[in-house]
Amino acid sequence: SEHHSTAFNPRRSCAPSPLCAQVIDTTFPVSEGPGGLRTALDRIAAEAEAGVAAGYSFLVLSDRNFGPERAPVSSLLALGCVHHHLVHLKMRSRVGLFVESGEARELHQVRKC
Repeated sequence: SEHHSTAFNPRRSCAPSPLCAQVIDTTFPVSEGPGGLRTALDRIAAEAEAGVAAGYSFLVLSDRNFGPERAPVSSLLALGCVHHHLVHLKMRSRVGLFVESGEARELHQVRKC
């Protein structure tokens, strides 16, 4: 039998509700080059707006899809973009923002080999 947790799980797939989060990909195709960054920020902001409008209480900005073919948007840039976009639309107070990133932010997060 499968165990079901009632704890908040941002990776759980579910319909918009107070305990579900929409995960927004913060990567873009490397093939788009530097111009892909602007396109990605526009998409991220639009997906955040749609998530709040759909009723999600949490948005997770994730660079989990980063790889050889996908470049990550800076986590601080993505977060700032979404925050200011939602403030402008007077939607920011309706949602919590989380960042899931492999980006090192402090020197102690980098391990020398």
